[in-house]
Parts: sequence; C-alpha cells; structure tokens
Amino acid sequence: MIREWLRSRRREKKITRMEGLFGKEPLIRGGPFKGMKFYLPGESDSMIRQLINSAIVTKLVGSFEEPIQGWIHDVAAKKYERIINVGSAEGYYAVGFAITKAAPRIVAFDIIERPRQMLEKLATLNNVLPQIEIKTLCDWDQLEKLSGPKTLVFCDIEGGEADLLDPAKVPNLKYSDFIIETHDCLVPGVTNLLIERFRLTHQIEVHSDTDRQWKKYDWPQAFTDRMKRGWTNEGRPKGMLWLRLTSKL
Repeated sequence: MIREWLRSRRREKKITRMEGLFGKEPLIRGGPFKGMKFYLPGESDSMIRQLINSAIVTKLVGSFEEPIQGWIHDVAAKKYERIINVGSAEGYYAVGFAITKAAPRIVAFDIIERPRQMLEKLATLNNVLPQIEIKTLCDWDQLEKLSGPKTLVFCDIEGGEADLLDPAKVPNLKYSDFIIETHDCLVPGVTNLLIERFRLTHQIEVHSDTDRQWKKYDWPQAFTDRMKRGWTNEGRPKGMLWLRLTSKL
C-alpha cells in the first residue's frame, strides 16, 4: 500500500510539474505533429499511469521516436486511403496522422480501454474524431478486410507483430506498406522473421535507435540541459529497431 501510494505521489508531482512547464492543454512544440493539441490530465485522473508510461515529454517537445521521424513525414506525402494503427495507445500517431491529413480514414486498435478513452479525448480536442475509428483487438480477419493497396499498417504491439503480421494468414498484407516497431527483446528474432516474410514483396528499410538530438528542440525556458537530456531518454532496450516495408506489388 505504501509503495503504491508513493508511486502515485511521484506521478502526481510529475503531472503538476509538467502542467507548470507546458500548460494544462499544451501544443506539441516540434517533430512531425508540431502544433497538435495534447492532453495533460489532472492529478486525480485515472489515466496518469498510461500517460507517464507513454513518454509524454518527448511527445510534447517533438523528439519522440526521432529515428523514424523522416518516415512519419513521408506518410503524409504518400496520401494513403487508410492507415491502420495497431497499438494506438493514447493516440499520438492516430491523431497526428489525422491532423496532417495523411489519410482520410484511420482505424486505431488498442486492447486496453483507458488508452482508447484517451485517444477519443485527444481526437476530440483536435477536431478529428470523425476521421478515426477506434477498435479493440486487431485479428487476422479484420486486418485482411482493412489492408491492401494504398494502406499503411503502423504497428507497435510489444512482440505481437510476430503473430499478427503474417501474409500467409493475411494475404492482403502483400499489398500494404508498413512501419513496425519490432521487439526482439520480447520475441527474439522477430525482426529477421518479418524481413524473411516480406522480402519478396516489399522494399525493406531498418532503423536502429539513436541518442536524441535534444538541443534542436524548442524547450520551455525552465528546462536545464541536464533535464533535456534526461527527459528525451525514452528508456528503450538496447538494439531497438524499426522496419519500413514498402510494397513492390
């Protein structure tokens, strides 16, 4: 009980501190979704844990997943008909893709209720809720119906990519593009597994995680250099990888 209370107090202090630095309804200050409204909950909000665990400061300053930001900019330029966001969390990418007009239809999947509620609130805050369909579990049947040409599958599901992203089970995936955060730390060999599955049908690019270029972002004045370096550390496992697969069919 005491440990949980202490953890709760630490989370509350983080939120209070961030509200003082960024404001209660801040705008994202940089990166591919610069200008997007973001959601900071109050101290009693039951969604605090999810937001803290979702690298909120890196999203607010724009350094989040910096190694793939070039790919994210490319998404808007390609004008997809739909984007399937599997593992949407609080909606940073689903809402970001909507406000940048990357696709007229975005289908966002998350198996946990609280992040889905946060996504709905974030989409409402940015006036893009009609563009986003919020769903729970993404299975092979749903993915087969949604995927195909002019579709991007944006996937971050903590190792579940090994099971879900299988063209033998979902034939339409051969025609879709992908950006995938792979989790070899949870499912050893998953990156190579996916490369092997799609090597004949897709152009394949790999990005590894890198140190963030924290100096280039627009920080609130109160942040010291030490704070900037610390807050841009997303705590990712060593060897973190992302894949971009572009269909050749």
